[in-house]
Amino acid sequence: PRMSVRFGFQQKERERKERQRSERKAREREETERYEMEKSVRQRVESGDLKDTVASRVRQMLETTKVEERIQQRTNELIVAKREEELRAIEKARTECIAAARRKEEERLSEAQRLKDILEENKRKVDDEARRRAEGETRAMLERQGERPGRDAAP
Repeated sequence: PRMSVRFGFQQKERERKERQRSERKAREREETERYEMEKSVRQRVESGDLKDTVASRVRQMLETTKVEERIQQRTNELIVAKREEELRAIEKARTECIAAARRKEEERLSEAQRLKDILEENKRKVDDEARRRAEGETRAMLERQGERPGRDAAP
């Protein structure tokens, strides 16, 4: 009894493996047939008798109003996107030019202010020097005048 169970199990296992093998071979055969058919159709579409038929159908499909509307819509979207991109680029360039002009003007004003400060400092120094000379001359003149009456009084 034990052997018959084992024999029955082995037989069912063999049948299962055989069935799987035949199913696998059938799938492989189908895949090969599908590949060959697709290859044949591809060749016929690319250079054979189906080329004109396919081209004609594609043209008909493309000439429908729905496709034309989609093409027009997509074209408009691309135009708008390109225009916005160009406007952003122009705005960026404008901003950069303005910033560069401001920097240049600030540098010019800074240089002008520096020159003005130098001129004011020089003027102050000249004025100080002129005042010192004038004070020195006044002092010298007063000293000379003070010496004269003293000389005049001595004889």
